Amino acid sequence: MPERRRLVVAVVATAVPDGSAAAAAGMLVGDVLVALDGTPITSMPQVQSIIGLHRGGDTLAIDIKRGGEARRLVATLKSFPYESLPSTASSRGSITAGRSKPRPKRAKTIGAAAKRPRIFGT
Repeated sequence: MPERRRLVVAVVATAVPDGSAAAAAGMLVGDVLVALDGTPITSMPQVQSIIGLHRGGDTLAIDIKRGGEARRLVATLKSFPYESLPSTASSRGSITAGRSKPRPKRAKTIGAAAKRPRIFGT
């Protein structure tokens, strides 16, 4: 009878940024993630999903294997830096090329005083 092989799927830490919650908890490059908050880990999207369920200040139990030895780390998650994200606000208008500053299109006047809008420069 042929030998049956068991497929082992693992998530391995390939980077641990300085100042991150993982670094503060003691995670090192090469650590194998076994479980997060008791949930066995089999993929990176699963890791992201579990972490995404938490908020800054929450603690997260991280079960790892390092050099064949099982360990449990506890990370205190940091707040997501929303203030550093680019603005997602949008506004309606147009931009004219060649000017030093973008100029938004003016709102159209409604009623008898309204001018016929120019279309494609005509």
